[in-house]
Amino acid sequence: MKMKGLELYFKPDDYINKNLGELIDYNMEYVINYLQNKFQNILYQFLYFPFEKKSYLLSPLVRLKLNNYLKLEINNLCRIIDIIFERKKIFGQTVDFCKKCNNNIIYNTELSILISCFYKDFDNLKLRGDIKKTVGPCEEFVPYISNNKNYTKAFSYMKKFVNKYLTNLLSGFYIHGSFATLDFKENWSDVDTLVIVSKDTITSPKKLLKLQYYLQKILGVFVYIDPFQNHGCFVFTEIDMNYYNQTYFPIELFKYAKSLFKDDKEKTFYIRDYNLESKQIFYSENLEYYLGRVHKRRDMRVFTNQRMLLHRIYSFPLLYLQAKGIHSYKKYSFDIAKNDFSQEDWNVIEIVNKIRENWKRKYMFRNFLPLTIFLYKYRLWSFILKKFYSRYDVFREYNIDCMDILRSMQILAEKSWKKIIIK
Repeated sequence: MKMKGLELYFKPDDYINKNLGELIDYNMEYVINYLQNKFQNILYQFLYFPFEKKSYLLSPLVRLKLNNYLKLEINNLCRIIDIIFERKKIFGQTVDFCKKCNNNIIYNTELSILISCFYKDFDNLKLRGDIKKTVGPCEEFVPYISNNKNYTKAFSYMKKFVNKYLTNLLSGFYIHGSFATLDFKENWSDVDTLVIVSKDTITSPKKLLKLQYYLQKILGVFVYIDPFQNHGCFVFTEIDMNYYNQTYFPIELFKYAKSLFKDDKEKTFYIRDYNLESKQIFYSENLEYYLGRVHKRRDMRVFTNQRMLLHRIYSFPLLYLQAKGIHSYKKYSFDIAKNDFSQEDWNVIEIVNKIRENWKRKYMFRNFLPLTIFLYKYRLWSFILKKFYSRYDVFREYNIDCMDILRSMQILAEKSWKKIIIK
């Protein structure tokens, strides 16, 4: 069976929907990998904020409903899995539960059951990657951050909380990135974390709901450290480790990670082929993004969007190398990747790197950790950001035209894509 060009890279959802019957017959590996990635993403959304806002604010008086986007995604997956079951007789528990709900999952408790059913079915497939790698145990994270009492306070709170409530639900909780290696930039760096959900937890809806409750509490600590943090912990399960896709969290990163748990254990991964997914991520996060943003000047007047753009550009070298099959720690990715480009093409990355090095923006609420946690819990944090930071223009401060940055990144992404495909 021939893969149909770029549709594989930028629209895997459409590709599955259009070609599912053919893929089931001739490329079941693609279908299985697709489902694994989709449910890993759904697990992430479930753990962090899958709710319809109205039901969240009214809970516990009403049942927590899922947001509309997530409902559509889940119900489409139920349809796909039902077709697979008819042809291959796998994912039986997942299909049974979807039928029980009439393929219409709308409540948070229902989603916890669906996720558990899927991972039980996935585990029953007995899949195993071809490459075996063992990592750890990782060094314990010490929450003392010299010369910054606010960071120290936040990380100390996080470590105590994690060891008190999460050791029975997770098999690992890690800090990685610049706060693990202590090369962070104050008021620029966000908090990069990884959680590994234990097999007992992922196969138990009650434990999943408990994990959801506790992880959402930690997000208030994240925004205390970085008010513009726009992600939670990266998450995968012990079951995924037997058929591991290292596009999202390469094994290499464990060398630089620190454990929040006091007694981290050695872990074994069986790595599957991930070549296609690494290209899909680069395409959607870079080429597709910059092609879509280059004409939206108005969006780039908002500081939250500006900062998100700068962080995205700063991650470009890492994603480029991963798409070529090269894994590196972010700090070292710049020197490796720039050798593939001319100085003119790479100049936009150097500009953003200089912005990071000279970043001096200070944020409010740094002395009020309980207040930050409260504001985040009740969905008031976005209002605070708009109220106090909406007028700040980082590009004007550095006398840079944002559109020039976007156009330069579009050119760099297009040239990078050609190098990735040719490889």
